[in-house]
Amino acid sequence: MRLMMQNESRPGSGGIQASHIPQRVADHLREQILSGRLADGEILPKEADLRADYRVGRPAMREAMRILEAEGLLRVLRGNKGGAVVRSPRTDHSAYALGLVMKARGVETHDIAAALRELEPICAGLCAQRPDRMSVVVEPLERIQEATERQMGDPRGLTVSLRAFHERLVSSCGNDTLVIIIGALESLWSSHIKSSWLAETPQRGEAELRQSIADHAVIIGLIRKGDVNGAQDAVRRHLTKVQSAGTPANRNPSIDLQALRSTLGL
Repeated sequence: MRLMMQNESRPGSGGIQASHIPQRVADHLREQILSGRLADGEILPKEADLRADYRVGRPAMREAMRILEAEGLLRVLRGNKGGAVVRSPRTDHSAYALGLVMKARGVETHDIAAALRELEPICAGLCAQRPDRMSVVVEPLERIQEATERQMGDPRGLTVSLRAFHERLVSSCGNDTLVIIIGALESLWSSHIKSSWLAETPQRGEAELRQSIADHAVIIGLIRKGDVNGAQDAVRRHLTKVQSAGTPANRNPSIDLQALRSTLGL
C-alpha cells in the first residue's frame, strides 16, 4: 500500500504552511478512503511508517488522524495493540449525524413524520417507473410482505417487519441521493417506532395491523402495474393513517439517540 501523495509537494516540504500540513495529510488519506483504495476495515501502517511516508512530524500526523476520526472515516485504537482502522462511509453514519443535528435543533418526531409523508411517495413513484421493478422492487417487497404475515402472532416482530417494508421501498427507488437522504429519515422514524411503539403493540388492534398489511399489498400491486400516481397516493394515504393512529400519551416526541444507535447497529 503506497500512501505518498503523487504529483504534489509533500506536506512538510517548503512552501506549505505548517498549520496546513495535517489537513493536507488528512485530505490525501480521505481521498484514498472514499475512492476505495483504502478498504473498509483495513488497518493503516504504524504511525512511524506513516510519518516516514508523508515526511511529517508526530504532532501533524496525530492531528490528521484526529481529523479523520472526527469525520468517522477512521477508528483509532489506542494502546499497545492500537492502530487506525478504515471506516468507509455508510448511510447509517449519515442517519446518525442527521439525528445529532436534529436533536440539537430540537426537531421533534412529528416533524420527521410530516417530511416522510411528502418524500416517501416520491420514492414509490420512482419504484413504479423502473423497467426492472419486478425483480428489483416487487419481488423483495413481496418477500417482506410474506414475512410480515407470518409475524401476526409476534407483535414485536410484526412492528419491525412493517418498518422493513418502508425502508425497502425507499432503498429501491433507484435514485442514490434520495436513498441516502430519505433513508436517513426512515432510520430516524424507525428508531422512534421501535422505541415508542413496541411496548404498545400488544394493545394495538389486530384489525389495525392487518389493515397496514393490506395497505402494503395495495402499494405493491400499484407498483407492479407501473401506476406512478396511484402508488404515490396509496403511500401518502397509508402514512397519514398509520402515523396518526393511536398516539400514546407517553410517547417521547424527541429523537432518542440511544434507540437510533441500536437501530443502526452503531
